[in-house]
Amino acid sequence: MSSAASPRAIDLHSHIVTLDVLALLEREGHHFDTRIIERDGQRLFLISETATRPINARVVGLEDGAARLADMDAEGIERAALTCVPFVMYPGVEPERALHVAQTHNDSVAALATRQRERFVGMASVPLQAPALAVGELERAHRLGLPGVMIPPSIQGQALDEPAFEVFWDAVEALNVLVFIHPFDAAPTGLLARYNLGNIVGNLTDTGLAAAAVICGGVLERHPRMRVLLAHAGGTLPALLGRLDDGFTRFAETRTRIPRRPSSYLSQLWLDSIAFNPAFLRSLVALLGADRFVVGSDYPVGGPPHPVADVRTLGLSPEEESAVLRLNALSLLGSSQR
Repeated sequence: MSSAASPRAIDLHSHIVTLDVLALLEREGHHFDTRIIERDGQRLFLISETATRPINARVVGLEDGAARLADMDAEGIERAALTCVPFVMYPGVEPERALHVAQTHNDSVAALATRQRERFVGMASVPLQAPALAVGELERAHRLGLPGVMIPPSIQGQALDEPAFEVFWDAVEALNVLVFIHPFDAAPTGLLARYNLGNIVGNLTDTGLAAAAVICGGVLERHPRMRVLLAHAGGTLPALLGRLDDGFTRFAETRTRIPRRPSSYLSQLWLDSIAFNPAFLRSLVALLGADRFVVGSDYPVGGPPHPVADVRTLGLSPEEESAVLRLNALSLLGSSQR
């Protein structure tokens, strides 16, 4: 798709390793169980001695982001939200080191977004394993102009509804920051360690469980102005909604922290368009509403090759298509980013 035919889409799910983060990992990667290796002439990140991610001009944010901008133009994407690559969240490392890498990402992605304000918006990272540090960094990132934050679906075995994270949710709501829940497990176990199912299946399960936690655990009930974006078309959440509602009517335990059906909290949740199945995505939009969806590319780590075209082939009404491609994202980013 040429840029001339662009519907001016906004991509809320893309990733980047800034030059400063790359330099930090080149110096200190051993503290993060991350090595930089070369294999078949290609530089790679090696995480936990198992997962690899490429290092190239599309992954690493160069000063002008030329390679990324060319790809955005070709796909009809006017603006992209830049989050760290998921492994850089590092929820399992010492809090001070996690804070250091988060600050490095936040400073550098804010600077890139400032230089290319019409094309990029930065999204923050925080050390959620230390909620008080995470709050401080979230507040600082917000002052830098970052309107959202990406977090993992769980932290060292703790689900997102644990009381320890309430101070973080308080800050999220007070700052009106968009929360983007994105999974990553460098070293899955059992069946998920085979056939790349950790990525293909485990990521979806982790996101669905995280969404169930923030719903059933009352996080959204306690923070009615909070907005949450779920990666990969919501993972397993859409398939769980009926069972969650049924469980709410039948099991007292499901009602301990929320006073209404779990599906009623969809008004605080958004899903990206990364489903790899147009018919399924079309059915999701019909089920949940076009106001619940935004474009996601997962660029440059393995998303759909033509995310905007995928949405435009769904047969949505002009109003629905405009909402998914652009208007919902503008609303989530807030007036300061318009």
